[in-house]
Amino acid sequence: MDCPLKANIKRLKWTGKLLDYVEWIYALHEILNLNGGKVKLKNLFEVFNRISGVKVKDFSQYSRNIRTRTKGDRTTLLDLQKQLLTERMEEADEKPSKK
Repeated sequence: MDCPLKANIKRLKWTGKLLDYVEWIYALHEILNLNGGKVKLKNLFEVFNRISGVKVKDFSQYSRNIRTRTKGDRTTLLDLQKQLLTERMEEADEKPSKK
């Protein structure tokens, strides 16, 4: 199945760790914001694999690796995303607004 946006967008390429990619997809699936929460994890991986050029077939193995991380350190990518986004917003708050 071809992506209908393929002609309109340049292919994205995931350049981070595969384990982080899997963590990110699992998080997207967990919040149930896609198709009202009625999207299968396998389908989500298929879509994002196509978009990003990543070939993750046995995502459950990566999930096991994520779960073996030290408690409190399991969601390293999500924790970093939150930290960086918060810092960006705080920096924007400190800049004088242009009116």
